[in-house]
Amino acid sequence: MLRKASVALGVMIATAFALGVLALPAFADAYPPIVTTTTTQLAPAPAPAPEHLAFTGSNSMPLVIIALVALTLGTVLMVALRRRGSVQASKSN
Repeated sequence: MLRKASVALGVMIATAFALGVLALPAFADAYPPIVTTTTTQLAPAPAPAPEHLAFTGSNSMPLVIIALVALTLGTVLMVALRRRGSVQASKSN
C-alpha cells in the first residue's frame, strides 16, 4: 500500500516538474515587460441609447418544455416499474 502511494506521489511530482519546465519558456518571453505609452483623444459623446434592449440570447422555452416532458416521462416509468416489481414480488410470496 505504501509502495503504491509513493509511486503515485513520484508520478505527481514528475508531472508537476515537467509542466513547470514546459511553462518556463512561455514566461521568459514576457520578461522584461514592455511598457508603451499612448496618447488618446477624447471620444465624441456616445449616441443615445435605443428604445429597446438588444437581443443577447436565445429562446430557451423549447428546451424547458423538452426537459419537463423527459422528467415527467422518467417519473411515470419509474413509478410504473416499481409498482410492477412490487406486484410481482407479492404474487411470488
